[in-house]
Amino acid sequence: MKRKRIPTWILLLAFWMTGPQIHAEGRMFSAGINLLSLLDLGTFEADLGMGLSRHTSVHVKGIYNPFIWKNTGNDLRHKQLTWSLQGRYWPWYQFAGWYVGGKVQHSLYNRSGWKNPQVQEGRAFGLGAEIGYNWMLNKHLNLEFAAGCWGGYDRHHTYATGCCGRLIEQDKGLFFQPDRFIIGLQYIF
Repeated sequence: MKRKRIPTWILLLAFWMTGPQIHAEGRMFSAGINLLSLLDLGTFEADLGMGLSRHTSVHVKGIYNPFIWKNTGNDLRHKQLTWSLQGRYWPWYQFAGWYVGGKVQHSLYNRSGWKNPQVQEGRAFGLGAEIGYNWMLNKHLNLEFAAGCWGGYDRHHTYATGCCGRLIEQDKGLFFQPDRFIIGLQYIF
């Protein structure tokens, strides 16, 4: 009796059609906020993430602060609009335990110090790295701890005061600095 063979392309088509369903079961999404950043003059930091596989995820992060605080003659400010795209590797499982990540980041900022009335306004972009730990509180809620650094190219102007101040300096160049410290809550979908 002659045995019929199943054509290879039928097996590949069947695998291709069921593959997304198999991976979709492991795919999770996250939304998080950094509670520690609120202490930085009211800076709001949010993160949206999507798991790509058991060990990888991709995240979009936004940081926003529109506030100017009055302080005995000096305006305190850390105004910024920052976004970043980050990839994370999770040795154990996505959104659980330790992770390391790399990112590309862009920031527009306007800041002044506690004792210095000078205002620095500029734009920075570059690459960064982050290490963190997600502590699973329950099925949908994580407590996240992380720290990161970044470096790249910065171009800024320094003014004598915040409002209508004279231009003191224009500068551009490379930089490297600590970036974010995170103690945040993360909701897993």
